[in-house]
Amino acid sequence: IKPGTKKSAILNPIGIKLERYGLSKKSIDTILPVFNKRKNIHVGNINMRISPDIIIGKSMEILLDMVTVIMTSLIITFELLSFFVSYSISNPLVNVVKEVQFSTKNLSLLSGRSYLVMNELGTIIEKYNNYMIKLKRFLGPHISAQQFFPELGNRFRKDIKEQSSAISTVVEGGNKLYEKKASSLKPVLSGMLENLSVLNTHLITFMEHLSGYRLTPDTHTKSDRYDEKKDSGTLVHYSYIRPIIFFFVMADGFCASFFPMFVDTLYTPILGFSREIIIGLPISVFMFFIAVSMPVSGKIADSRGWHRILIAGIALNATGLILTSMAENIYQLLIFRSITAIGFGMTFMSCQQFVVSHTAILNRALGMAAFLAAFFGGDICGTVMGGMLADRIGYRSVFFASGLVSVFSLLACIMIFKGKVEPIKKKRLTAGAIFPFKELFRVFSDREFLSIILLQAIPAKLILIGFLYYLVPLYLKSIGTLQSNIGRVIMCYGLIIVFGGPFFSRYFDNAAHRKYYIVTGGIITGLSMLSFWFMRGFGPLLFVVTMLGVAHTFSVSSQVSLITETKIIKKIGTGTGMGLYRFWERAGNVAGPVVVGFFIAKEGYEKSIIFLGAISFICSLIYLVVILVERKLNP
Repeated sequence: IKPGTKKSAILNPIGIKLERYGLSKKSIDTILPVFNKRKNIHVGNINMRISPDIIIGKSMEILLDMVTVIMTSLIITFELLSFFVSYSISNPLVNVVKEVQFSTKNLSLLSGRSYLVMNELGTIIEKYNNYMIKLKRFLGPHISAQQFFPELGNRFRKDIKEQSSAISTVVEGGNKLYEKKASSLKPVLSGMLENLSVLNTHLITFMEHLSGYRLTPDTHTKSDRYDEKKDSGTLVHYSYIRPIIFFFVMADGFCASFFPMFVDTLYTPILGFSREIIIGLPISVFMFFIAVSMPVSGKIADSRGWHRILIAGIALNATGLILTSMAENIYQLLIFRSITAIGFGMTFMSCQQFVVSHTAILNRALGMAAFLAAFFGGDICGTVMGGMLADRIGYRSVFFASGLVSVFSLLACIMIFKGKVEPIKKKRLTAGAIFPFKELFRVFSDREFLSIILLQAIPAKLILIGFLYYLVPLYLKSIGTLQSNIGRVIMCYGLIIVFGGPFFSRYFDNAAHRKYYIVTGGIITGLSMLSFWFMRGFGPLLFVVTMLGVAHTFSVSSQVSLITETKIIKKIGTGTGMGLYRFWERAGNVAGPVVVGFFIAKEGYEKSIIFLGAISFICSLIYLVVILVERKLNP
């Protein structure tokens, strides 16, 4: 549009000019006039066509980001508040109650300490100690009598017995020297015998009453007091581990939504393998080193204590994450992810050992539930936050940020447990004690164990890692999905596990039907993936991810409870047996990315999902046949 018109005539020539360029007024959403301020004339117009799809998409993206930030903020706030309440309020109260119970039995003083938000508790302890000091002064004579009178009373009773025996001899005429005088003194001597008998009775009664009130002060040693608290599980509360495992898992989950794409940027041909297999290789290596490090770390934590393993594991993991952000090729990435995986396995097992060591039998299930809640909560937050950050700061920066979060969990571990870790006696370890090589293949002699592992556990883990953490990010990226939305899709699996697991456990907790729950989970997984044959795209994939979470709420917990009741596990021990079960189960984790990568290279994303569904469906049907045959053979 040529300049020269006044402000009042801005819109007059617009229609003619638009038609010249094949546009109409209906195609224009807004017109922005341009003026020359010096000459005060209109010099042209900016005609803009604004696509409503872009506006709606951006608005929806902003809305989802807001909802995600609010949700993750609530989860993080809940974890921090629950730890703060436990560390500063509830656990100090419980510990003071335990110490008061111990103190009242032994007339000992409470240990004085300062509390972060409960100064009143320190005042109560001070007043209690003052009262106890006055009580000990008042009961001082009684305490002295309780300590020294038993020996003195026994001496009195011995003298009374000897005196009574001598008098009885005189009265009965056993002593010829006093035989003439005995008849005249017999009433007096008989009275003396009665008085000595009464004195002996009173002395016995006094000793019984005196021993009835146990007031011996400070007879327990410091180690006895520690053992008493340890048995009750309150020396260090199990909730202290929650913020550590939460932030640690959150740091590790930052890369879940984009890791295959990051590997693709470092792709290097290796031994003629396809690009898809090479992209899945770092995930398989990561899972392999986790599988190997977990049983070894668990044995070392049993013998050397959980604290050092925990600190070393977090430090290794943080180092691996920071080094991953600096990887320049696929070989460096494999080494750095191996370091990260070893640290992850060490941390996971040491945290689990901490929960076992600091809970009693009655509250151990509650402690493990809190541990798993923090684990999945951190995984959910890390997945969505990593996806959102990847869109804004890039993959490498996200890895560096995740390393910093892992360092934060390390600092939190050092500060929380400073001065609270009791030394333990070190046990000598042998290669057989660290890893039960003799039992590695022996477990397959149990047909029930073998059927669960081959037909359910390994396929389930293969699909979980290969599909959810490898295929889903690549497929969604290929159809143009935003990185933040990829994180939200993966997050749906964790949400179903966290919130759906307790529901299904409550209403479907029938021990007699556990095998059928396992079959149900496998069939749900298979059918949901097979449905991808008819519907493809973002929505159907989100449906498959959601149904995968539902299926695993049925099958995973049932697999664990059923494995513990197999004959081979009962024979070799639950601890060793479950370690071997986890080892073989993670074979699916290792194979998942490589197998799925092979399928993708040959048939593409959509058919790979269908193949995985067919594997789950067929394995579940075979396991159902095995169940029915076993039921006929052993009714």
